[in-house]
Amino acid sequence: MLKEAKIILPVEHNGEATTWSFLRRVVAEFGGYTAIRAEGAWTAAPDGRIVIEPVIVVTVALPPLAAVVSQFRDLAEAARVEFAQEAIYIQLPNGDVEFVTVETTAERAA
Repeated sequence: MLKEAKIILPVEHNGEATTWSFLRRVVAEFGGYTAIRAEGAWTAAPDGRIVIEPVIVVTVALPPLAAVVSQFRDLAEAARVEFAQEAIYIQLPNGDVEFVTVETTAERAA
């Protein structure tokens, strides 16, 4: 049985619309996706200003298998690096939500 998984990607990186080229990898690894434009906001440390930016919410259908979930986390880590993000938000097929960061990736590797 397939379940929904989601990853939220920035629309732009350093002024370039690179997200769509990254989505080709999603198709190659998971067979397809549905993408919806949205807006994301968070509080930036340490000054507390609110950052608002356009994002793309990408939904894929995945089997809830450990190896596939690990592959999805790897995709999120690749996005974090490629788009120079502090964190990438993902929702796993079981409904759990994670922020993929340098620290969480190091913990998985240990």
